[in-house]
Amino acid sequence: MNKLIIVLSCFLIAVPVFAADTVVTKIEVPVPKCAPADAQHPMLNVVINDISCTAASCQNGTNAGANMKGGISELAKVFSGSGGVQNVGGGVRNMLSNALKETKCFNIVDTEQIEKLKKIASVTGQEIKIPKIDLFVDGSITSIDVTRSGGALAGGYIPVIALVSKTKEQAQMAFDLSILNPMTAEVVDSKSFQADSSKSSWGFGAGGVNGAVGGGGWSISKSLVLDSVIRDVIFSIANHMTESFAADRIAARPVPLPAENTENTPKADE
Repeated sequence: MNKLIIVLSCFLIAVPVFAADTVVTKIEVPVPKCAPADAQHPMLNVVINDISCTAASCQNGTNAGANMKGGISELAKVFSGSGGVQNVGGGVRNMLSNALKETKCFNIVDTEQIEKLKKIASVTGQEIKIPKIDLFVDGSITSIDVTRSGGALAGGYIPVIALVSKTKEQAQMAFDLSILNPMTAEVVDSKSFQADSSKSSWGFGAGGVNGAVGGGGWSISKSLVLDSVIRDVIFSIANHMTESFAADRIAARPVPLPAENTENTPKADE
Protein backbone atom coordinates (compact mmCIF):
# COMPACT_ATOMS: atom_id res chain seq x y z
CA MET A 1 0.00 0.00 0.00
CA ASN A 2 2.81 2.41 0.86
CA LYS A 3 4.54 1.73 -2.45
CA LEU A 4 1.35 2.53 -4.34
CA ILE A 5 0.95 5.83 -2.50
CA ILE A 6 4.54 6.79 -3.33
CA VAL A 7 4.02 6.05 -7.02
CA LEU A 8 0.83 8.07 -7.18
CA SER A 9 2.46 10.96 -5.36
CA CYS A 10 5.34 11.02 -7.83
CA PHE A 11 2.94 11.06 -10.73
CA LEU A 12 0.93 13.96 -9.35
CA ILE A 13 4.03 16.00 -8.55
CA ALA A 14 5.34 15.45 -12.08
CA VAL A 15 2.28 17.04 -13.67
CA PRO A 16 3.04 20.69 -14.52
CA VAL A 17 0.58 23.37 -13.50
CA PHE A 18 0.12 26.42 -15.69
CA ALA A 19 -1.50 29.67 -14.71
CA ALA A 20 -2.61 32.41 -17.05
CA ASP A 21 -4.21 35.80 -16.69
CA THR A 22 -7.84 36.07 -17.72
CA VAL A 23 -8.17 37.65 -21.15
CA VAL A 24 -11.44 39.00 -22.53
CA THR A 25 -11.57 38.90 -26.33
CA LYS A 26 -14.17 39.69 -28.95
CA ILE A 27 -15.46 36.58 -30.68
CA GLU A 28 -15.30 36.83 -34.46
CA VAL A 29 -18.28 34.95 -35.90
CA PRO A 30 -17.60 33.92 -39.53
CA VAL A 31 -20.77 35.23 -41.18
CA PRO A 32 -21.30 38.02 -43.76
CA LYS A 33 -21.87 41.52 -42.41
CA CYS A 34 -24.52 43.78 -43.91
CA ALA A 35 -24.25 47.52 -44.29
CA PRO A 36 -26.73 49.64 -42.31
CA ALA A 37 -30.29 49.33 -43.62
CA ASP A 38 -32.04 52.15 -45.42
CA ALA A 39 -35.33 52.72 -47.24
CA GLN A 40 -34.09 50.98 -50.37
CA HIS A 41 -32.36 48.16 -48.49
CA PRO A 42 -34.38 47.35 -45.34
CA MET A 43 -33.64 44.58 -42.90
CA LEU A 44 -35.74 41.45 -43.35
CA ASN A 45 -37.97 40.31 -40.48
CA VAL A 46 -37.50 36.61 -39.79
CA VAL A 47 -39.37 34.11 -37.62
CA ILE A 48 -37.54 30.90 -36.75
CA ASN A 49 -39.86 27.98 -36.11
CA ASP A 50 -39.08 25.31 -33.52
CA ILE A 51 -36.29 23.12 -34.87
CA SER A 52 -37.32 19.47 -34.88
CA CYS A 53 -34.97 16.51 -34.64
CA THR A 54 -36.05 13.49 -36.65
CA ALA A 55 -32.75 11.65 -36.20
CA ALA A 56 -32.92 8.25 -34.52
CA SER A 57 -30.59 9.54 -31.79
CA CYS A 58 -33.11 12.19 -30.77
CA GLN A 59 -36.00 9.74 -30.70
CA ASN A 60 -34.24 7.27 -28.42
CA GLY A 61 -31.82 9.52 -26.59
CA THR A 62 -33.90 10.14 -23.48
CA ASN A 63 -34.06 6.39 -22.83
CA ALA A 64 -30.42 5.72 -23.64
CA GLY A 65 -28.76 3.57 -21.02
CA ALA A 66 -25.52 1.76 -20.43
CA ASN A 67 -26.74 -1.22 -22.45
CA MET A 68 -27.12 0.91 -25.59
CA LYS A 69 -24.15 0.95 -27.95
CA GLY A 70 -22.88 3.42 -30.52
CA GLY A 71 -23.64 7.08 -30.95
CA ILE A 72 -26.99 7.10 -29.13
CA SER A 73 -25.37 6.36 -25.80
CA GLU A 74 -22.57 8.89 -26.35
CA LEU A 75 -25.03 11.55 -27.48
CA ALA A 76 -27.04 11.06 -24.30
CA LYS A 77 -23.87 11.65 -22.27
CA VAL A 78 -22.88 14.91 -23.92
CA PHE A 79 -26.39 16.33 -23.55
CA SER A 80 -26.97 15.14 -19.98
CA GLY A 81 -27.87 18.07 -17.76
CA SER A 82 -28.79 20.21 -20.78
CA GLY A 83 -32.38 19.14 -21.25
CA GLY A 84 -31.42 15.81 -22.77
CA VAL A 85 -30.94 14.87 -26.40
CA GLN A 86 -34.46 15.96 -27.33
CA ASN A 87 -33.56 19.55 -26.41
CA VAL A 88 -30.92 19.72 -29.14
CA GLY A 89 -33.43 21.43 -31.46
CA GLY A 90 -33.90 24.29 -29.00
CA GLY A 91 -30.16 24.80 -28.73
CA VAL A 92 -29.73 24.79 -32.50
CA ARG A 93 -32.60 27.29 -32.88
CA ASN A 94 -30.99 29.69 -30.41
CA MET A 95 -27.61 29.34 -32.11
CA LEU A 96 -29.16 30.06 -35.53
CA SER A 97 -30.91 33.12 -34.11
CA ASN A 98 -27.58 34.39 -32.76
CA ALA A 99 -25.81 33.77 -36.08
CA LEU A 100 -28.47 35.63 -38.09
CA LYS A 101 -28.32 38.55 -35.65
CA GLU A 102 -24.53 38.70 -36.14
CA THR A 103 -25.01 39.31 -39.86
CA LYS A 104 -26.91 42.57 -39.19
CA CYS A 105 -29.05 41.58 -42.19
CA PHE A 106 -32.09 40.21 -40.36
CA ASN A 107 -34.43 41.17 -37.54
CA ILE A 108 -35.44 38.14 -35.48
CA VAL A 109 -39.08 38.29 -34.39
CA ASP A 110 -39.80 36.12 -31.35
CA THR A 111 -43.43 35.11 -31.75
CA GLU A 112 -43.37 33.18 -28.47
CA GLN A 113 -43.02 36.43 -26.56
CA ILE A 114 -45.74 38.39 -28.39
CA GLU A 115 -48.66 37.30 -26.18
CA LYS A 116 -46.64 37.95 -23.02
CA LEU A 117 -45.70 41.40 -24.24
CA LYS A 118 -49.30 42.17 -25.17
CA LYS A 119 -50.42 41.45 -21.60
CA ILE A 120 -47.69 43.63 -20.15
CA ALA A 121 -48.41 46.45 -22.60
CA SER A 122 -52.14 46.38 -21.88
CA VAL A 123 -51.47 47.37 -18.29
CA THR A 124 -49.82 50.61 -19.40
CA GLY A 125 -52.14 51.24 -22.34
CA GLN A 126 -49.42 50.58 -24.89
CA GLU A 127 -49.95 48.74 -28.16
CA ILE A 128 -47.57 46.10 -29.47
CA LYS A 129 -46.93 46.58 -33.16
CA ILE A 130 -45.76 43.38 -34.80
CA PRO A 131 -43.63 43.98 -37.90
CA LYS A 132 -44.48 42.39 -41.22
CA ILE A 133 -42.80 38.99 -41.42
CA ASP A 134 -40.70 38.53 -44.55
CA LEU A 135 -39.33 35.01 -44.04
CA PHE A 136 -40.41 32.00 -42.03
CA VAL A 137 -37.53 29.63 -41.30
CA ASP A 138 -38.21 25.97 -40.66
CA GLY A 139 -35.67 23.22 -40.17
CA SER A 140 -35.08 19.65 -39.09
CA ILE A 141 -32.04 17.83 -37.76
CA THR A 142 -32.05 14.64 -39.82
CA SER A 143 -28.88 13.12 -38.42
CA ILE A 144 -26.68 13.78 -35.39
CA ASP A 145 -24.14 11.49 -33.80
CA VAL A 146 -21.11 11.32 -31.50
CA THR A 147 -18.68 8.41 -31.20
CA ARG A 148 -15.67 7.90 -29.00
CA SER A 149 -12.63 5.67 -29.30
CA GLY A 150 -9.28 5.41 -27.54
CA GLY A 151 -7.27 3.63 -24.89
CA ALA A 152 -4.78 4.02 -22.05
CA LEU A 153 -1.57 5.96 -22.54
CA ALA A 154 1.54 4.05 -21.54
CA GLY A 155 5.00 3.76 -23.10
CA GLY A 156 6.89 4.21 -19.84
CA TYR A 157 5.94 7.86 -19.37
CA ILE A 158 3.01 7.28 -17.03
CA PRO A 159 3.84 5.19 -13.95
CA VAL A 160 0.27 4.06 -13.27
CA ILE A 161 -1.15 2.20 -16.29
CA ALA A 162 -4.72 3.17 -17.26
CA LEU A 163 -4.79 6.12 -14.88
CA VAL A 164 -4.99 8.45 -17.88
CA SER A 165 -6.52 7.68 -21.25
CA LYS A 166 -6.54 9.34 -24.64
CA THR A 167 -10.03 9.64 -26.10
CA LYS A 168 -10.85 10.60 -29.66
CA GLU A 169 -14.32 12.00 -30.39
CA GLN A 170 -15.97 12.15 -33.78
CA ALA A 171 -19.25 13.88 -34.55
CA GLN A 172 -21.54 14.58 -37.49
CA MET A 173 -24.77 16.44 -38.14
CA ALA A 174 -27.16 16.85 -41.08
CA PHE A 175 -29.81 19.57 -41.31
CA ASP A 176 -32.65 20.25 -43.76
CA LEU A 177 -33.58 23.94 -44.12
CA SER A 178 -36.84 25.29 -45.54
CA ILE A 179 -37.66 28.98 -45.93
CA LEU A 180 -41.27 29.92 -46.57
CA ASN A 181 -43.17 32.99 -47.64
CA PRO A 182 -45.37 33.63 -44.56
CA MET A 183 -48.16 35.12 -46.69
CA THR A 184 -48.55 32.13 -49.01
CA ALA A 185 -46.79 29.26 -47.17
CA GLU A 186 -44.84 28.75 -50.38
CA VAL A 187 -41.36 27.26 -49.95
CA VAL A 188 -39.08 29.86 -51.52
CA ASP A 189 -35.81 28.13 -50.65
CA SER A 190 -34.67 24.77 -49.34
CA LYS A 191 -31.25 23.26 -48.84
CA SER A 192 -29.53 20.45 -46.93
CA PHE A 193 -26.40 21.04 -44.85
CA GLN A 194 -24.00 18.50 -43.41
CA ALA A 195 -20.79 18.67 -41.39
CA ASP A 196 -18.52 16.20 -39.65
CA SER A 197 -15.48 16.50 -37.45
CA SER A 198 -13.08 15.22 -40.12
CA LYS A 199 -13.24 18.62 -41.79
CA SER A 200 -14.71 22.02 -41.06
CA SER A 201 -15.63 24.83 -43.43
CA TRP A 202 -15.32 27.54 -40.80
CA GLY A 203 -13.08 28.05 -37.80
CA PHE A 204 -14.25 30.09 -34.85
CA GLY A 205 -11.98 33.01 -34.01
CA ALA A 206 -11.61 35.01 -30.81
CA GLY A 207 -9.77 38.26 -31.24
CA GLY A 208 -8.35 36.95 -34.51
CA VAL A 209 -6.96 33.80 -32.86
CA ASN A 210 -8.51 30.49 -33.83
CA GLY A 211 -9.57 28.28 -30.96
CA ALA A 212 -12.38 26.35 -29.35
CA VAL A 213 -14.74 28.84 -27.76
CA GLY A 214 -17.68 27.80 -25.63
CA GLY A 215 -20.56 29.61 -24.01
CA GLY A 216 -22.08 32.84 -25.19
CA GLY A 217 -24.79 31.01 -27.10
CA TRP A 218 -22.29 29.06 -29.21
CA SER A 219 -22.13 25.89 -27.14
CA ILE A 220 -25.04 23.55 -26.39
CA SER A 221 -23.39 20.27 -25.37
CA LYS A 222 -20.54 18.90 -23.27
CA SER A 223 -18.58 17.96 -26.39
CA LEU A 224 -16.22 20.45 -28.05
CA VAL A 225 -16.25 18.31 -31.19
CA LEU A 226 -20.05 18.19 -31.48
CA ASP A 227 -20.39 21.91 -30.76
CA SER A 228 -17.85 22.60 -33.51
CA VAL A 229 -19.85 20.51 -35.99
CA ILE A 230 -23.14 22.21 -35.04
CA ARG A 231 -21.55 25.66 -35.41
CA ASP A 232 -20.24 24.65 -38.83
CA VAL A 233 -23.79 23.88 -39.98
CA ILE A 234 -25.23 27.04 -38.38
CA PHE A 235 -22.63 29.34 -39.93
CA SER A 236 -23.20 27.72 -43.33
CA ILE A 237 -26.96 28.34 -43.00
CA ALA A 238 -26.39 31.99 -42.02
CA ASN A 239 -24.06 32.46 -45.00
CA HIS A 240 -26.56 30.84 -47.36
CA MET A 241 -29.49 32.94 -46.14
CA THR A 242 -27.50 36.17 -46.32
CA GLU A 243 -26.25 35.47 -49.84
CA SER A 244 -29.75 34.40 -50.95
CA PHE A 245 -31.89 37.17 -49.42
CA ALA A 246 -29.61 40.10 -48.54
CA ALA A 247 -26.81 39.98 -51.12
CA ASP A 248 -27.36 43.63 -52.04
CA ARG A 249 -26.57 44.72 -48.47
CA ILE A 250 -23.45 42.65 -47.79
CA ALA A 251 -20.55 44.92 -46.89
CA ALA A 252 -18.04 42.25 -45.84
CA ARG A 253 -17.77 38.50 -46.30
CA PRO A 254 -16.09 36.19 -43.79
CA VAL A 255 -12.72 34.60 -44.39
CA PRO A 256 -12.57 30.92 -43.38
CA LEU A 257 -10.20 30.20 -40.51
CA PRO A 258 -8.29 26.96 -39.98
CA ALA A 259 -10.40 24.16 -38.53
CA GLU A 260 -10.56 23.90 -34.76
CA ASN A 261 -8.22 21.36 -33.24
CA THR A 262 -10.77 19.45 -31.21
CA GLU A 263 -9.65 15.90 -31.96
CA ASN A 264 -7.50 13.68 -29.75
CA THR A 265 -8.56 15.49 -26.61
CA PRO A 266 -7.02 13.89 -23.48
CA LYS A 267 -9.67 12.83 -21.02
CA ALA A 268 -9.81 10.72 -17.90
CA ASP A 269 -11.38 7.28 -18.13
CA GLU A 270 -15.09 7.26 -17.39
